[in-house]
Amino acid sequence: MFGAISGLNSVWSWQCEKGYCQKKLITNETENTALSLPACRLFCSQSAALWPKPTGTVSVGNFLAKINVNSIDVEGIKSETTTTDLAQAAAKIFKEQIRILIPKNVNPTGGKSLIVNLDIQNPNINKITLELDESYTLQISESSDGRLKALITAATFFGARHGLQTLNQLIIYDDLRDELQVPRDVSVTDKPAYPHRGILLDTSRNYVTVDTIKKTIKGMGASKMNTFHWHITDSHSFPYVSQSQPRLSKLGAYSPTKIYSPSDVAEIIQYGKERGVRVMPEFDAPAHVGEGWQDTGLVTCFNWQPWQSYCVEPPCGQFDPTKSKLYDVIEGKFPLLIK
Repeated sequence: MFGAISGLNSVWSWQCEKGYCQKKLITNETENTALSLPACRLFCSQSAALWPKPTGTVSVGNFLAKINVNSIDVEGIKSETTTTDLAQAAAKIFKEQIRILIPKNVNPTGGKSLIVNLDIQNPNINKITLELDESYTLQISESSDGRLKALITAATFFGARHGLQTLNQLIIYDDLRDELQVPRDVSVTDKPAYPHRGILLDTSRNYVTVDTIKKTIKGMGASKMNTFHWHITDSHSFPYVSQSQPRLSKLGAYSPTKIYSPSDVAEIIQYGKERGVRVMPEFDAPAHVGEGWQDTGLVTCFNWQPWQSYCVEPPCGQFDPTKSKLYDVIEGKFPLLIK
């Protein structure tokens, strides 16, 4: 009575009722059509539980096909374009995301091959701007030879990457049968509702590790957000290690370990780009300048007390506009901080 039915891993399945997935006991009559919770979520929502909800149309057939995890290929990546490396990285990430769905102690076998074709119309657009076309279409079907085919059409790499992310969300792990599945006969048209979809992270007031920043960007990519505003410096600390002005971080970082090297910044920028996220590092100025600059003679009000009389929060600090040397720094030396 309490064992799984005919090899299924659970006595429970899920059924869509009035827009909600309800748990149902599996019987001999329902075992062949029993749905796992991920499968029920696909069919119980008009948008196939996609996040964010597509702004266009979503059509999902009622048939789930088993996927061979060892036979997934991404094709159509054009060579020698400015986004070739980005597309290859996105394809690798896509495959890794699928494998993560499978429990560590499970080795599913069999299933159909999945061929993903990327049709990118302008493969040399490699920068995210407010005017960027991030739209895409996704179609999933089964070919006459039994292979599953997913066609992603987009104007730019960034739209195609969104299409891969949508496809990834449509691929589920059926824990009743221990297999990867994807709905067949799928059509999705989508484009972002807003050109700027971002968050701001302040690493001056509170230091955040590189790995944690990457986790944040990874989540942004999964949600199709496109701008990571990185507020690196403020009056509280200067954690960036400038090759031209190394004393700034020596005086301004919370500790010698709470810093960001130029290679850290470059790595984070590239990590974001591969996930469709523009990383925008910000060095706050002319106000909000303090720690790190205290012996330059270019700041005023630094750490003055009572702070309520000079700024909205301690420590106070800002560039002193009466110092002629300041303008040399701003016009000439300050851009070198990012090197």
